Amino acid sequence: MILREIMQVYDSSLVEDEVLEQRIAGFRDILEGTVEPVLQMCSTMASMIKPRTSEDSNAWDRATFMINCLVYIEVGHHQ
Repeated sequence: MILREIMQVYDSSLVEDEVLEQRIAGFRDILEGTVEPVLQMCSTMASMIKPRTSEDSNAWDRATFMINCLVYIEVGHHQ
């Protein structure tokens, strides 16, 4: 929902004579400034997941956490 609002604000702030490439480049900068920090936070949090036992690898737990984060980022606007 927030991303949709950002897109609407960005669209409303565009100058009429901007070409598509300029619009894409400008919005890419916005995405990198908003989505990249969220992805970094998810990655940092995944690396903090500890194994359940001394013999357990936490690779599956980290991977599951990252998948859940990515799915939420992708479809979170539908909720």
